Amino acid sequence: MLQVVDLVKHYQAGEETVRAVDGVSLSIAAGEMVALYGPSGSGKSTLCDLIAGFQAPDAGTVLVDGQDIASFSAREHADYLRLTVGIIGQEDELWPSASARGNACLKLLREHPKDAHRLIEPLLLDLGLGDRMNQPTRKLSKGERQRVLIAQALSTDPQLVLADEPTGSLDTRRSREVLALIREACRRIHTAVLLVTHDPQAVAFADRAHELRDGRLHDYAPDELYLRATRAPQESTA
Repeated sequence: MLQVVDLVKHYQAGEETVRAVDGVSLSIAAGEMVALYGPSGSGKSTLCDLIAGFQAPDAGTVLVDGQDIASFSAREHADYLRLTVGIIGQEDELWPSASARGNACLKLLREHPKDAHRLIEPLLLDLGLGDRMNQPTRKLSKGERQRVLIAQALSTDPQLVLADEPTGSLDTRRSREVLALIREACRRIHTAVLLVTHDPQAVAFADRAHELRDGRLHDYAPDELYLRATRAPQESTA
């Protein structure tokens, strides 16, 4: 479904060249969740921007369902973002005076102007926002606003979801619930998901994982301190 081939994006920072994405190749099949792990500044968000078409690469290709996104017209790119791709970004991208329901159904309004508010309700219920649907987003907690963004991203049953730190504003219990929901939705509607995270616990929900360091893709190797922490309870009860 998603195929990234030899993607490159460099920046100049004074006299230094920042190799944000430096020859990355990656593929994700329909119905598969792939985690991209790495610290801040490793190039993860830049890679998401390139796949979304917000930035043009210096070299390489992004193919989504066999189509090179670099060939899209402005209108085709807008349709790509509205229908093909669901982007889980930052909660400050929401309209603060609109309700949770109103924000979550924005991508549905063009095709379903009369039914958009009704169609988004099951997803908001799944995300634990049933009693908060009509609240203005400015009155929601940070975690609740993040869940509104997740509902918005999944609302059109997209072919590809780009989830950039989707649980960064959530507590541990809600993070697990949301990641499980994203994974279930991915499998149910055969959506490819790229999960960008710096949380090893989030990586555990993916079908496979890679690590991005200095713009290059590597095999994912969990941090030893994390492994020891997750093994400790089992060893103590043995």
